[in-house]
Amino acid sequence: MTIESQLEILIKKIDNLENKIENLERKLDNIHKETQRMDSHVTFVENIYQNVKSPFHYLMNKVNIVSNLSIRN
Repeated sequence: MTIESQLEILIKKIDNLENKIENLERKLDNIHKETQRMDSHVTFVENIYQNVKSPFHYLMNKVNIVSNLSIRN
């Protein structure tokens, strides 16, 4: 094998590696964007839960009391 042919093979391999790295970078960017969206969604759900949890627990306690009374009668 000549040096020129070996260099050509190496150049092709380097080009291939560069393409793979670019693809990985694009995928990582997409993952990062989706992760940010998911983080926003989790924050939203946690905030909603904080606002709803007290009234919900109050209501559930009342339902339990009424249910227990119904069972006893």
